[in-house]
Amino acid sequence: MEMKGEERIAAHRDAVWAALNDPDILKQCIPGCHSITRTSPTEFSAALKVKIGPIPVMFTGQITLSNVQPTDGSDFGHRVRKAALRSEIVRAGSARLRNDLR
Repeated sequence: MEMKGEERIAAHRDAVWAALNDPDILKQCIPGCHSITRTSPTEFSAALKVKIGPIPVMFTGQITLSNVQPTDGSDFGHRVRKAALRSEIVRAGSARLRNDLR
């Protein structure tokens, strides 16, 4: 499975970077996120609750950040999947967020 996307956000990339590193904001942005906790400067622990048909299922896991470049982006991964997340200035007060999940 491969997912690529791009979003323009009406905020400076410093604000976008801060939001992407705030567990409370991340929890609000991830559908089904039950909890997300920063366990180290480069790791998060997360639990997601989803329904598969009529059955609710809880998934838990660790997310590890690497190649961290503050305000520019980072690579992140789970045991199985790797992804890249990058931000760039589009114009003053606006940022572009790109993701590449493989």
